[in-house]
Formats: sequence, C-alpha cells, structure tokens
Amino acid sequence: MKTTLLALHALLLCGPVAAQDKPQQPSFPEPTEQHQWLQKFVGEWDVESELHMEPGKEPIRGEGTETVTSLGGFWIVSELESSIMDQEMSGRMTIGFDSQENAFVATWVDSMTSQLWTYTGKSTEGENKLVLTTEGFCLMRGESCDFRDTVTFLDDDTRTMVSETQGENGEWVTIMKATFTRK
Repeated sequence: MKTTLLALHALLLCGPVAAQDKPQQPSFPEPTEQHQWLQKFVGEWDVESELHMEPGKEPIRGEGTETVTSLGGFWIVSELESSIMDQEMSGRMTIGFDSQENAFVATWVDSMTSQLWTYTGKSTEGENKLVLTTEGFCLMRGESCDFRDTVTFLDDDTRTMVSETQGENGEWVTIMKATFTRK
C-alpha cells in the first residue's frame, strides 16, 4: 500500500512536469521582403545573349530558354538551356537572401566549365536591380579576376543581365549581355 501511495504521489508531482517537458514545435522563419522580391524571377523565359570576346569586335550571339522555380519562398532556382557558338550549354543558378549576412547570395554552375561560382550582392534602385559580385578564373585573361553581374528588371516581363570583369586598370569591361523575356 505504501508503494502504491508513493507511486501515485510521484505521478501527481511529475505529471505537470512531464506535460511541460513536451518538445515544442520549432519556429521556422518566414520569407522576408527580399525573399519575396526574388519571386519576380519565377517563370518561363526566352533568352537572347551577346558574348563579347574582344573589345571592338562583333559579339557572338546566342539564344536559349530559362525556367525559374521557387524553393520554399526563400530561394529561386534557375535552369538555363542555351546555344552559343554552335554548342549547347546548360547552367544552373540559385539566388537567395541570407538574413544573417543581410546580403543576397547566389551560386552558378554550367556544362562548359568546372568552376562553382559563388556570389554576394545587394538590390538597388527601388528594388529593380540586383548586383552580384564574385571572383573567378577569367578565360580571356588566363587569371583570376573580379566579376560583377547586374540584373535589371525593366518591367515584370523583361529583365537584362550584364556580366562584367574588372580590367587591370580597375575599369569594368562588359563580357556578356542577356535579355530575358517572359513567355
């Protein structure tokens, strides 16, 4: 009987504690204003591009398509299929906003190089422009260079991207331009 009373007493004392010890649901963050801005990219796009191999020479033209999807409202994932210089090229880009770093972050890989490009950036000019910067190997110069990609939304259905590398004199030189038109 004494054992039963002790057990009952223990249950009464531990019952409320056990209820309080239940694991609470984690509180996941919600997408921020910057994450919501990235949703402008989502959709199907036609792409026309110009590759500037040498200053003063006619650019090499290419065309392709891009499909951009949202990943949880935090990231966008771009799948690019293009043809340039009679070669097929596939590329994948992710763009998100790192709330802890307070910066946009991105990655790029493609079927023509072995480099994983990682970018950081910021949005400017009333949320219509995203400037991403990185460092990587420049094929035209044969050495590591600073790069800057500037994406500008002209309207909800048209955006441009200008890719530049910083020359030895510190000036930015355009190496590629692309226009994306929503299908």
